[in-house]
Amino acid sequence: DFEAAFAARDGWDGEAYLGAVEAALGLEQRETALGYFDKARASGAAQGKSRSLYARMETGLRATRPGWKFWGV
Repeated sequence: DFEAAFAARDGWDGEAYLGAVEAALGLEQRETALGYFDKARASGAAQGKSRSLYARMETGLRATRPGWKFWGV
């Protein structure tokens, strides 16, 4: 199970959470991806070496956003 694999350890760095976001988007699990994206943001993934991956995941989340949602990811 995807969520069980990542729930086994809490406290990953921001880049690892972004990897989980990418995997969840690939499995079409948007809500799971949003949860990990929030954790990545809280871990500071928007700065430093993971900034480009963060931007790609943000774009991916926006692409899967429901039509009724006008702002955010």
